[in-house]
Amino acid sequence: MKKSKSEKARTKKEALKLLDKGELGIGKIAEITGFSRKTLYNWTREKINREIGEGGMGATSKIEIREEAFKLFDDGLSGLEVSRRLGIHRNTAYIWRGINKRNKNKINPSNFDDNDVIDMLREGFNEYEISRKTGIYPEKIIKIKLDAEQDNMI
Repeated sequence: MKKSKSEKARTKKEALKLLDKGELGIGKIAEITGFSRKTLYNWTREKINREIGEGGMGATSKIEIREEAFKLFDDGLSGLEVSRRLGIHRNTAYIWRGINKRNKNKINPSNFDDNDVIDMLREGFNEYEISRKTGIYPEKIIKIKLDAEQDNMI
């Protein structure tokens, strides 16, 4: 039996309230309301579009959603909670969480100079340990080591 427009609108409001609470997953809300998961994901994305207010068309780019996900991960939310809030698939949220962690753990080699490498060599670290800690290629570390040995710095 098909629902009338007013019935659909009322049920949509109920579904959106349940989504806002974040207590139930999209699958459970789909069971309760009778709407498909895809419909619920689309409504969630539409809501985010309205909140962000991107342009006249209200289209949120994947990059904006990903940036919002990164903020939520930084606030300590789980992948499942982020997927519920942003209306993305949970696997996407888990992948983005991994990307967010990798971005935070990246080491910038420009933060280290030759003297830092020489100090680490003096402390007994090998080329590969120094490379892991600094992000500098082992070949460059070996060159720094050879130059330092020539200048009697090590």
